[in-house]
Amino acid sequence: MLDTRNVFVDTSIFIEQNYSFHGSVFQSLLRLCTNGQAKAFITEIIYREVIAHIEEDVAKACQASARLQRDARILRNLPCSPYVDLFEKIDPGSTTAELILQFKKFLESTSTEILSISHVSIDSVFDKYFMRKPPFGEGKKKDEFPDAFSLQALENWCETNNERMYVVSVDGDMPRHCEGSESLLHLQKLAEFIHVVEFHDEILAPSVDTLLEENAAAIEGAIIKEFENQGFWIEDQDGDVNGIEVKHIKRLDRLILEIDQNSAVVQVDSSVIFEADITYDDLDTASYDSEEKVLIPWHQINKVVEQNETVIATVYIKHDVEKPGYFEIDRVEIDSGKVFGFAVTADDEWPYK
Repeated sequence: MLDTRNVFVDTSIFIEQNYSFHGSVFQSLLRLCTNGQAKAFITEIIYREVIAHIEEDVAKACQASARLQRDARILRNLPCSPYVDLFEKIDPGSTTAELILQFKKFLESTSTEILSISHVSIDSVFDKYFMRKPPFGEGKKKDEFPDAFSLQALENWCETNNERMYVVSVDGDMPRHCEGSESLLHLQKLAEFIHVVEFHDEILAPSVDTLLEENAAAIEGAIIKEFENQGFWIEDQDGDVNGIEVKHIKRLDRLILEIDQNSAVVQVDSSVIFEADITYDDLDTASYDSEEKVLIPWHQINKVVEQNETVIATVYIKHDVEKPGYFEIDRVEIDSGKVFGFAVTADDEWPYK
């Protein structure tokens, strides 16, 4: 049930979506805002937090790129290979500026309202701090002050305008505040808000949802195929992931992001249990080369291990309102912000995420 068309997007959602403003979730929100089906909000604090996180994440990305260029320098000897772009120098200044510009353009194109915190009562925030009320709790974490000011700004806006608002956040403290609020309603995913709006406004939603359920096995098969084609690697050992085989997939959630007469975009969250065939150096058998100053392993470990991942897939489908039952999967995209790496512990050599 759609309780309000107002939606507040927390910093944690921008990070979770990897600032992918051209991705399916943010583009769906843009469409709803443009059509007058939704009204987006952030606060001054969120605005500044997102920019700060972009700056930090670009710096980390530059460091990771530099490490990759150093470790993969042998590939520089292949000037006509597809690896040439790996060694392009990243300019952190222009890269950061471009991502911040994308953020600002997204806010502008969605007509996102940036709420001021200037009218938030400092006394009311400190009262919550000392009384351990949400978003503060046991320990009265001082890093929750930004959330407290943002939440109070939302409460003030709702009271002034006699409105309610969805608060979309994966932050564990914001939901506790919303539980005791008459104005704020918590959602874990931005896709949940979009799904609720689609089901309220779009008469095709129930029939398309039925079509998705009837073809659930085909959707799962397409997700498995795409998942097995993702890149996997061992993070803390010199080795390889030779192959992946999905043993079980369980749907956790299915959310409609967009529907028209002939197509639909759906986010499917799944729990995937898979086996990985991995090979890595057995350092217990290594000897030290004093001239090269490196360890030389004389044996490799080869084993099959099992792991569980939560996989977020965007499924693009074709249907036809004039041909009941017609269903075709156009393509599947696995969350671009997700990486699948193994770490091998020294104790039991068991990979974990």
